[in-house]
Amino acid sequence: MTEMSPLEHKKLMLVSLTFSGISVVGLITSTWQPDRHPQLFAFSLSWAINVVVFELTRNYWLRSGPERFCFAHWEADGRIYRWVGVDAFRWVLLRTPLSWLSPTLKLAPHRSGMERLLKELNCAEGIHRVGGVVTICVACGYILAGYRAGLYIALVALLLHAYPVMLQRRNRGLVLKLAHRLEVHRRAARP
Repeated sequence: MTEMSPLEHKKLMLVSLTFSGISVVGLITSTWQPDRHPQLFAFSLSWAINVVVFELTRNYWLRSGPERFCFAHWEADGRIYRWVGVDAFRWVLLRTPLSWLSPTLKLAPHRSGMERLLKELNCAEGIHRVGGVVTICVACGYILAGYRAGLYIALVALLLHAYPVMLQRRNRGLVLKLAHRLEVHRRAARP
């Protein structure tokens, strides 16, 4: 795993603690009446789920092999991701403090840097997949219980989990193409 600079660590802590603080306040103020402030409740509950899933599954996903997330034939060229707006989502992430949440998702220009990045992308995708499933199940529970906050939770799950999963898959495809090109170039350069 790559080391973070002190500035990257401070940025990560600032965003994480800010969102966690908002989440705690939101859960305290809206848990007993989730429909009174459904947006705040949805964000707060979703963030709390995400933190728990991250802490419980991160090491597992970092140890998992890349074969866990193979590409389907229809997504290999990346066109589907452009069609659903992943590039716009990426643009927003890169221009807001949300990008500070993933300081290790950077490409280093050597083979070990690419392997590390692929592990980090797999980890991020795995965490978001599990977090998305848990969050959608919670949303369904609230919807079935008659709370409109369940719809907000489902919408937040789309933004917090579905788009990040698609972005990680798109980025992994780009990194794999680059790694393949470098390998071909290296083989061609050998005498």
